[in-house]
Amino acid sequence: ATSSSTRGTWGGGRTPTMENTIDYVTIASTGDASDFGDLTDARARVAANSNDTRGLFAGGRDPGYSDIIDYITISSTGNATDFGNLTTAAKYMAGCGNATRGVYHEGFKNPGAATNVLCFVEIATTANAVDFGDLTVSRLQAGGVCSPTRAVFVGGEASPANVNTIDYVEIATTGNAVDFGDAIAANYTHNGTSSSTRGVMGGGTPATDTIGYLTIASQGNEIDFGDLTTGAAGKGCVGNSKRGIWAGGYTPTIINVIDYIEISNGGKAVDFGDLTSATSNPSGASNAHGGLNDGYQGT
Repeated sequence: ATSSSTRGTWGGGRTPTMENTIDYVTIASTGDASDFGDLTDARARVAANSNDTRGLFAGGRDPGYSDIIDYITISSTGNATDFGNLTTAAKYMAGCGNATRGVYHEGFKNPGAATNVLCFVEIATTANAVDFGDLTVSRLQAGGVCSPTRAVFVGGEASPANVNTIDYVEIATTGNAVDFGDAIAANYTHNGTSSSTRGVMGGGTPATDTIGYLTIASQGNEIDFGDLTTGAAGKGCVGNSKRGIWAGGYTPTIINVIDYIEISNGGKAVDFGDLTSATSNPSGASNAHGGLNDGYQGT
C-alpha cells in the first residue's frame, strides 16, 4: 500500500439517529473526511475489520440486533454489498483480523446478554461467519487490535463491574482465548489500531482522553501512551501501521473531530480534520493496518 492509497474508512454510527454513512480519509495526509457510500443498513457499534482490499462491517445496533455482514472495496467508493451473516444477531461488538481472516466478538446478543462468543470469516470470500471459540470473560463493547498472527480484545462492559481483562487468540487457528494482561482502566467503547508489533487503544466510557498501548507478540499489561485532543467515548479508529487515527465520539455531545498519533511514538494526538458529520460509535477499517503482513509501505 503506497502512501496515496492507504485509506481509512468509518461505517455507521449515531448522529444521534442510526446512520448508514461511510466516510473515508487518506491516512498519510491530513484533512476532512469525504463521503464513500452507504452500508446496506443503518446501524451503530458495528464490528469492523479489513485486509488490503476489503473492509467488512458486521452486526451492530439498528436499533435492535443485527446479523448483517457488509463489505466494501476500500480503494474505490460506493455502497456496501452483502457478505453474509453472523452466527447470531448481535450488537456492541468488537472486530479485528489479518490479511485472510476477520475475527469478531459477538458482544451482546438477542435475547439481551453479554457473551464471550467469538466467530470468524474468510475475508476474500462471501459467506456466513463460523464459530471460533470463547473469550475468558463475557462482556460487550470491548476494543480490538491485531498483528498478522494474533487478535487481541481489550476491556469491556460487564455486570456487576466493567472489566480490564485483555485476551488474545491465534488468528490462524480456532479455540478459546488466553489471558494477555490488564488494561489501564476497566472501560469500554474504546477502539484501537496497530502496527505489526504494537496495538494502541484510545478513548472510552467513562469519557476519557487516554491512549494506551501494548506489545502484541508478548503478554503484559497495557501502558500509557498519551492523550487524545478531546476526552470522548465511542470513537472509531483506523490506521496504516504507522499512524493511528480516531474519529467522532461523544463527550456526551456527539463530535466530528479526527485525531492522529504516530504509533511508534508516545505523546499527545494531533488534529487531523473532521468527519462529514458529527457521529458517535462509527466503526473503522483500513487497507494497511498492522494485521497485514506488509503493513505501511508509504513515505
